[in-house]
Amino acid sequence: MEKKQKAIVVGAGISGMSIACLLAKKNFEVTVVEKNSIYGGRGRVLKSNDFVFDMGPSWYLLPEVFDDFFKLFNEDINDYLDLVKLDPSYRVFLPKGKVVNISTDIEENIKIFESIEPGSGENFKKYLEKSEKLYKVLVGRLFYKDLTSRKVLMDRSLLKEFKGLSASDLFSNYEKLCSKYFKTEELKRIIQYGVALLGSHPEDAPGLYAMMSYADYKQGVFYPKGGIGKLFTAIYKLSKKLGVEYKFNFDVTSFNYSDNKIVSVISTDGQKEDSDIVIMNGDYAHTELKILEDKYRTYDEKYWSNKKIGASAFIVYLGVNKKLKNLEHHNLFLDRDWKDHFKQLSDSDIWPEKPAYYVCAPSKTDPTVAPSGCENLFFTVPIPAGVEDNDSMRIKYFDKIIKHFEQLIGEEIKYNIIYKKIFTVNDFIQDFHAYKGTALGLANNLKQTGFLRVGYQSKKLNNLYYTGQYVHPGSGLSACVASARILSDKITDDLNEK
Repeated sequence: MEKKQKAIVVGAGISGMSIACLLAKKNFEVTVVEKNSIYGGRGRVLKSNDFVFDMGPSWYLLPEVFDDFFKLFNEDINDYLDLVKLDPSYRVFLPKGKVVNISTDIEENIKIFESIEPGSGENFKKYLEKSEKLYKVLVGRLFYKDLTSRKVLMDRSLLKEFKGLSASDLFSNYEKLCSKYFKTEELKRIIQYGVALLGSHPEDAPGLYAMMSYADYKQGVFYPKGGIGKLFTAIYKLSKKLGVEYKFNFDVTSFNYSDNKIVSVISTDGQKEDSDIVIMNGDYAHTELKILEDKYRTYDEKYWSNKKIGASAFIVYLGVNKKLKNLEHHNLFLDRDWKDHFKQLSDSDIWPEKPAYYVCAPSKTDPTVAPSGCENLFFTVPIPAGVEDNDSMRIKYFDKIIKHFEQLIGEEIKYNIIYKKIFTVNDFIQDFHAYKGTALGLANNLKQTGFLRVGYQSKKLNNLYYTGQYVHPGSGLSACVASARILSDKITDDLNEK
């Protein structure tokens, strides 16, 4: 009987668990080693005082990506998740006290757009047509292709996948694309909110991001009862069913090498796991700069220092002992100076003075995530990666954000807080070895998209691969699952060529 190949996956985030499932299905012996004491990575769940907080991702978009993933194993995701469609999808707080709810009903959204910018309803329809076109090409045809591979890029059939897209679709920035359809700053903010939360300036982000509006307005925003953590649990359970083993509290600090291959991974406390192939779902930059020996690095310190690193985040998990009237499940606070927000994120090393931010209140939808009569609040404020972080700064920033939040919702909460936890730059470094405390890996901008992102495979070690938010397609739950599928196909191709 032929011996199974041993795959070591470093990191039990969504990409790590997904690639573990895919390789187990291909008859690999798979072990996932994880630095922390629980699976999930940035998607871990925090439970305290009967509150249940999703610690990272909180938007369930592109549902077909997850549906299709489970179908690969003849599984139905609905056997794992109880999904509800949110309506309204989210609430937006705009300048001058204007508040709008984005609906699942396109006609209702047209009325909202018309109320802000007369005549924009027809342009909104045209924009959604463009968004759908982009979506069907990018998610339907390119999402699962390794666009960093020379072999893929040299394949002439790839050109067919771009059919229907113009050069401006591919290479113009998001701001320029949106300006073709909308004149007012308010409408552009509503459309561009996803870029704001990712910490990318619309002038730097690819116009391809318009595809997300199709997911937003045509597909809708979903929520798995119990929280987004249920998705991570579903993939974890699937991996266990497929025979994947897990070793927690295993912090990889070095490798053993032979013949330009990694033959074992070593933890801080001396544990060792032998390997035929190694897949890093941990931080790409940390792996290259802190774990690999110098001669095995594909990208050196100069490379990373010249790259645009995605934003970090000031995250607050709050439990309050009253119900709040003026919130929905998802809430976007976009009332401040838009350009100044992005300038401070991109060009400074200070905490933004007047940031755009996001508040999730899942207890508006799900009574299981908070005690009766209470609200579960999850604040996410994009801040520059690498900023100084200490307790004094955290306290001041928390007070600043809460004061603004109370003003906009018209209610006080500071005396009703019964649980509070802050998670920001130093925590990202401590828990995830995140380069400069980034929450998002490489920024998603025009110079770091598709074939311009870092590669899936080491150029120095034949059996070292990467998956997750640093590689194509980028950050986000669906993109990370897609990266695992791309890598699974690549590993199969590599083995078949040997």
